[in-house]
Amino acid sequence: DVRGLAYLAPAPLEAVAQVAHLRQDHPAVGLAPPPGADPTTLEGESVYIHFLRLVALALNEKFQTLVERVVKPFRGKHKGCAIKGDARMRNKALAADDHRYATKPRPALNIDIVRCCVTFDDVASLRSGVSALVAAVVRDGGGVGRVKNGFKLEEAEAARSFHYRSFMVNLVVDFGCTFGEACGTPKAVAAFDAHMNAWSARNPNVPWGMWRREAQVAMDALKAMSQRRAVMVCEVQFLLRPYLEARKEMHLLYKVV
Repeated sequence: DVRGLAYLAPAPLEAVAQVAHLRQDHPAVGLAPPPGADPTTLEGESVYIHFLRLVALALNEKFQTLVERVVKPFRGKHKGCAIKGDARMRNKALAADDHRYATKPRPALNIDIVRCCVTFDDVASLRSGVSALVAAVVRDGGGVGRVKNGFKLEEAEAARSFHYRSFMVNLVVDFGCTFGEACGTPKAVAAFDAHMNAWSARNPNVPWGMWRREAQVAMDALKAMSQRRAVMVCEVQFLLRPYLEARKEMHLLYKVV
């Protein structure tokens, strides 16, 4: 049954079916860099990181609620997490084995800024959970953007990650509201304020004045999108419990390696 998951392949959203690398700035998603921020420069990409993370702050809770609601009938255990960190996105943009040589703006390749995982006790439940979540996203006008099926890996390739396998799907999610509605909630406003002002939340390698200035440009751009539909690529990792339990035991050693 587990090996059969290698053939689990939900149909992709037609608009992105032929795309080699799914991005947040794809027209089907629409999260292009803010006007006035030159995406070919590091400063422009820095503004874009702020912009993407502000969007994620506004949409993260909605996504976690959606996933938890859909998988609960199939006994899926949902685990949400904070949005992807600023320093992590900057490091990936500059790392040679990540995004350094990709088409700019390179932060658009972060399609897991909003993410979560769901654990199932058996294969049948996992299959049902995947189908139900994809169906829910499709009903709202979105769809599957990318699939990374760890159960398809040959033994030699799987060995490089110590045979840890999961089914990972990136979904183009239409949240059924405008950006103005998503950003106008008290929680979103509080999250934006923390992003702009909290010293502990910033990347310590970025000067405080630069952080404030670039974040404000990003915030102004997001406010200007208030009438647009809220759409973002988000990620879900589907796990079988034995793999999760093994991962817990090996995680520290995996990081050391």
